Amino acid sequence: RTVASAAQARNCRQEALHHGTDVEERPPPDQRRLALGADVRLPGDVYASGLCARPQADHHPRSAGRLNDNTDPVAIAAVVLARRQPAVAMGYQKTTLMLRNLPNDMTGATLAEFLNAKGFGTRYNFVYLPVDFKRKSGLGYAFVNMETHNDALHTMRVLDGFKDWTVNSMKVLRVDWAAEQGLQTLVNRFRNSTLMHPDAPPSFRPMCFRAGVLVDFPPPTKRLRRPRSKAYSQKDLAPEGSV
Repeated sequence: RTVASAAQARNCRQEALHHGTDVEERPPPDQRRLALGADVRLPGDVYASGLCARPQADHHPRSAGRLNDNTDPVAIAAVVLARRQPAVAMGYQKTTLMLRNLPNDMTGATLAEFLNAKGFGTRYNFVYLPVDFKRKSGLGYAFVNMETHNDALHTMRVLDGFKDWTVNSMKVLRVDWAAEQGLQTLVNRFRNSTLMHPDAPPSFRPMCFRAGVLVDFPPPTKRLRRPRSKAYSQKDLAPEGSV
């Protein structure tokens, strides 16, 4: 296996942090080897991502019982922490799903009921189904954030290809990863939207849940702009694939 020096480990970690990239979660290296200044092997995903160059193999093996004067404890600790971080950039921790080909008469509330009926009642914490404000009908897609990545994977396996709707619809449901990920990202996107203004119908708004129970959406961080008309602003609709 390729071996990286402590300096290379530090540089790779710094590059990963600069790019907002975490590396694959793996068991931490043997603590005794780290304390003795043993060489640090970085996960292959770091090199594959292009964040740093793959180092040449070290042809000068060190004694397992001797401290290495060139070993930087901070660099070693950084590598250990990196291995314990979730690999968001690698896609392992995604939680936000985009559901396509939903019946147009479905609302956010009925989508939540659908998820509950399928056994996901406590596994999601966010639902938003964009609505055509003039026609007051759904646009056929929605965003759902699951509690965990495994919940999201399970939801994808169960719902992708679903077509046995209780309404008159021949649509085949497709479930994919949303472009933007995470509950906080979704909250930040919508909390200052005119959708959250008191004049906007509650049925048009994104919803947050806790343990299957609807809870108040986090409050805005600035004064909300009032909807300009009964039709409301189409700018507040999340374009398909934009979240």
